Amino acid sequence: MKVFWWGLTDFRTQAIQWQNHAWSWSGIPWAGWTVMSLMAVMGSLIYGYALVTTAGLSMGWEGGVLVAVPAGLGWCVLGLALLGLTKRHPIFLAQVCLVSMFWGEIWLLCGAVLNLAVIDALGWSDREVWFFNGIWILLSNLLMFFVWSVSLIQVGESWRKLLFLWLVVLNGTGLLAFFLLRSLWRL
Repeated sequence: MKVFWWGLTDFRTQAIQWQNHAWSWSGIPWAGWTVMSLMAVMGSLIYGYALVTTAGLSMGWEGGVLVAVPAGLGWCVLGLALLGLTKRHPIFLAQVCLVSMFWGEIWLLCGAVLNLAVIDALGWSDREVWFFNGIWILLSNLLMFFVWSVSLIQVGESWRKLLFLWLVVLNGTGLLAFFLLRSLWRL
C-alpha cells in the first residue's frame, strides 16, 4: 500500500520510475490497483445516482450505470489507443490511468455529497442542478487530464498527442457510449 499512496501523491516522480521498471506479474501493486478500480466504478455509480436523484429524475441506480459504463468503456478504448500510439509498457500505462481515474473519482464523490446533502437542501431548480453538475464534471475531467498528462509528459510524450487522445478517444468514446446506452434504454 506504500506504493499506492506514493503513486497518488507523487505521480510525476513515480511515472519516471515506473517507466524504467522491469515488469513482472509479482511486481504489480494488486492491492492499490484493486482500490483504484473499485473507486473508479463505485465513484461513477454513486455520482450518477446522486445527480439524477438531485435533478428529480426517476432513474435511481440507472443514472449511475449511465455514468459508469460509458466512462469505463472510454478508459478501455483509451488504454488500447495508448498502447498503440506510445509503445509503452501496458502495466505502466495502466498505473498512470488508474491514478488519474482515482483523483477524478474522489472529486466526483465530493460532488455526490454536495448533490445529496447541500444542493437538495437548498432546493435548486433542475436547471441549476444540471449547470452545477456540468461544471463539476468538467473540473473532474480537467483534474484527471492534468494527472494523466503530467505523468506521460514526464516520460517524453507530446502534450498535443495526449490532448487528442483525451478529447477524441476518451471523451469521444464515452460520449458515444452514453448516447447509445441512453437510446437503448429509451431515456
